[in-house]
Amino acid sequence: MPAKITIIQDPSETHHAKNTARLLALAIPSSQIIILDGTTAWPNNLIKDKQRTVVIYPAENAQPIETFISPTGSPSHTHSTAVEHVILLDGSWRKTRKLWLSYPVLNECHILTFKAAPTTQYAIRKTTHTGSMSTLEACAYSLKQLFNTDTAGLYGLLEAMQTHWRRHEHHT
Repeated sequence: MPAKITIIQDPSETHHAKNTARLLALAIPSSQIIILDGTTAWPNNLIKDKQRTVVIYPAENAQPIETFISPTGSPSHTHSTAVEHVILLDGSWRKTRKLWLSYPVLNECHILTFKAAPTTQYAIRKTTHTGSMSTLEACAYSLKQLFNTDTAGLYGLLEAMQTHWRRHEHHT
């Protein structure tokens, strides 16, 4: 993996049956899920270098990932090693916003958002927010944009999970 992947997860997502963060952690064993609720203390050693860490979150001050210039001054898609850590927030919009506001250290890193991401393929869980996508899709899109990583396997896992879920729904 070209960078460390950390998922900051709201506790309500931990045992959710449609949790794509858990699937992502199985697909990328070097990734880690940290459970925080907005009142839990931030793990001090989680971010080693804020200049080489990006947080994927649609904050007002976020830069589009599609045009992000790495800290070394080169476009991120040139396989620059400048980004060493990617952090994603996992939970509902309301809960990820709470996580974002509760941990100001996240705002000290590069904040990236998506301007041209594909439409979500995550159909088994609904949201009213346009532009929403699963944590697995957000990670896959980030890896593709930042490192030009082939993420077809991640999207394949998402589709397999949904196929399994649909089959299970029809048999109950």
